[in-house]
Amino acid sequence: CSNDSCKDVTAAAGRAETIPGEDPHGPGYFQLFTPEFLTPTVTIIPIPPCPMDVEAEIELACQAFFSDLAGAINHLRKSVEIILNYLNIPKKQTTTDKSTGKKKRKERPLHNRIGEFRKKDPVLADRLEAIKWIGNAGSHPGALKKEDFFDALDLVEDFIQQHFAKKGKKLVAMTKKIIKKRGPISNCDY
Repeated sequence: CSNDSCKDVTAAAGRAETIPGEDPHGPGYFQLFTPEFLTPTVTIIPIPPCPMDVEAEIELACQAFFSDLAGAINHLRKSVEIILNYLNIPKKQTTTDKSTGKKKRKERPLHNRIGEFRKKDPVLADRLEAIKWIGNAGSHPGALKKEDFFDALDLVEDFIQQHFAKKGKKLVAMTKKIIKKRGPISNCDY
């Protein structure tokens, strides 16, 4: 790593190919290197403060990104399940068997759990639902592109910043203080 505070060394394995192309000196052949595995893994984004198992799932997603795109996106979808656990949205529901009248507990679909959270925060629930849909597409061969991973990663990151790190609320509070003071608030805690 070229960051002076880091200097970590990462080993990479992947594909190398020679491709035709052009540079300022004219046409030629160039080496293209595509990583498929990195160790230790590279965290693609700085993960905002959040519960450790959410962070761990995002790190697994970053690790899988280079070799298993569908698996990487599935880890981001799993982070939604874990987030909902932290929000105390129940994982199980009680249903009644129509033929026997007996009650039984079963897993709630992710979509239903997101729907329950939507009652509390519709905007952030939309972020979770979008990640779920991208994750669902990962179950179908060839349905995903790398851009889809980055879309889901952006949505997870934004959710964490808005909910766990409370960045949005801090910015709203700061904005109100600046407007009320009608100027900078550099000597205030917000």
